[in-house]
Amino acid sequence: MKRYLRCLAWFAIIGVLMCLVATGLGRQSTPGAAVVSGFLVFVSGQFVLKLVLEPVVSFKESLGALSAFCLANSAGISNANASKAHRAEFREVKAAVLSKKAAVPWYTAIAFLLALPEESALRKADELLNEVGYGMVGEGRLSAIETTQTLRNAGQLLGIRVFYGS
Repeated sequence: MKRYLRCLAWFAIIGVLMCLVATGLGRQSTPGAAVVSGFLVFVSGQFVLKLVLEPVVSFKESLGALSAFCLANSAGISNANASKAHRAEFREVKAAVLSKKAAVPWYTAIAFLLALPEESALRKADELLNEVGYGMVGEGRLSAIETTQTLRNAGQLLGIRVFYGS
């Protein structure tokens, strides 16, 4: 949290400097002021890109990987006869979603702006996906039909497609 506050402070300082340079501090704008202003705009753009946008893209890629796994292995998941290797891969893909979400700063605000799943929906979907992980190899307390419905519910919470027909 401290790191994000420090970054936010730097972002505010850069924003104030950009405003001062862009207005020319009440004087005529000079070519030097234009160069400094352009530099500050570039630096602040890179700051936003590296701190916010790249983690969001990585998070969306992990959601896509989860969707792709579920689509590719839908028969094994829905029939509760997937291999233990598939379950291990499923757990890795599922864990990547949560770890990449943690890399997104100010997730609640960014999720609202970019229509990402809410944090509570991510937690609930993770619980459901844990149940699916056990059910897909026949070790869980859910039947094959319940495993399929649980996976559908998790997919709805995450906003991803998990079966071809749904």
